[in-house]
Amino acid sequence: VFMKQRHKIVMQPNGYTFYRFSSANESRTTGGTVVQSRTVTYQMTKENGTGSIADRIFEFDIRGFTNDLDTIRINPADTAAQVDCIVVHTARTNLGKIENNACVLK
Repeated sequence: VFMKQRHKIVMQPNGYTFYRFSSANESRTTGGTVVQSRTVTYQMTKENGTGSIADRIFEFDIRGFTNDLDTIRINPADTAAQVDCIVVHTARTNLGKIENNACVLK
């Protein structure tokens, strides 16, 4: 991200893939070179716990800003985990804890 290039993260319920674009002309949906791909232990959904995040794209411009705002919930919620949700804002990403079906930032 410090290379002043566009990046994107494509989320799946069981993981994510991080891409780097080599030019401004590459397609948001099909462009980019895979930098890293990970699977996760716990299923991820939208904040309410029922919406799918399959193929959810978070694109970051050369300054690291995004217009793809969303909240991701790690299931199961309501466990002893300190954090179980991620909130993506324009200029930052925060971790939080699900309380009453909302992500309360920590």
